[in-house]
Amino acid sequence: MSSDETTSEQPARPIITEKYKLLGKLGQGNYGHVYLAQDLETNEKVAAKVLFKKPYWSATEFQTRVAKEVTALQQVHHRNIIKLLNHFRDENDERYWVIMKLATGGELMDRILHRFENGKGYTEAEVSRIISDVLSALKHMHDRRIVHCDLKPENILFETPDEDSNLCIVDLGFASLCEDGEFLSKFQGTLDYMAPELLGRGQRRYNAKADVWSVGCLLYVLLSGALPFRRRWSDCDARTADIRVRDLILKGQVDTESGPWQSVAPAAKQLVILMLSKDPERRPSAAECLENEWL
Repeated sequence: MSSDETTSEQPARPIITEKYKLLGKLGQGNYGHVYLAQDLETNEKVAAKVLFKKPYWSATEFQTRVAKEVTALQQVHHRNIIKLLNHFRDENDERYWVIMKLATGGELMDRILHRFENGKGYTEAEVSRIISDVLSALKHMHDRRIVHCDLKPENILFETPDEDSNLCIVDLGFASLCEDGEFLSKFQGTLDYMAPELLGRGQRRYNAKADVWSVGCLLYVLLSGALPFRRRWSDCDARTADIRVRDLILKGQVDTESGPWQSVAPAAKQLVILMLSKDPERRPSAAECLENEWL
């Protein structure tokens, strides 16, 4: 066999390895894996997210999902939203790569668990800073008609391990364009942070106010160490528990009086109640939340 024949039978080297050196897996998103990588030209360490088509998606649906995430990242430029550095399709295996600035400080969820498991929790000043940064990023997105659709502490990273590190919203895989006066209808997100207008029976209609609900849930978690609509049920399985969570969300039943809430400032509790208003018409926008006296 000639050397030319040998070469022709060898699989083509993926394009990603011509641009970046993959150093290890960092985590997993909605429909892709995230790797620590090094730019072979600049030696800069970056986060490389590979997006792959799920078996039940058509090629068109996959392309649409990729385009949504990349387009959203291209349109936003804010200190509290992860920065897009590069993006390209790997022609050899039809995967899509999104290269972003590397955040090394871990997820907000991990910090929350560490704090409350050690009995420390957050001061209201710390909570106010976190929520203000998240709302500032949200306002930036909403001003550009972009709804994140999956805000939760797992999708908020810190740039460095420092306690006062800047935070960044990540994973815009569900992000959707929603013009003024229009509504979204696709069911997407994470149940514990999902607004009631996504869960009701009949026609599903929601907009940027659904993101505000999600941040209201995050505010509740930061102040109390517990999810607003999930209880420690011992008499049911996971599926039944999710049904109960859904019912509580639809009823808008949230406790801001017992346990840790007894030491929370009234202004903070009032903001939680406003952001978790069952009626999205009564729920403030991200811009209006930023003007709240407690923040």
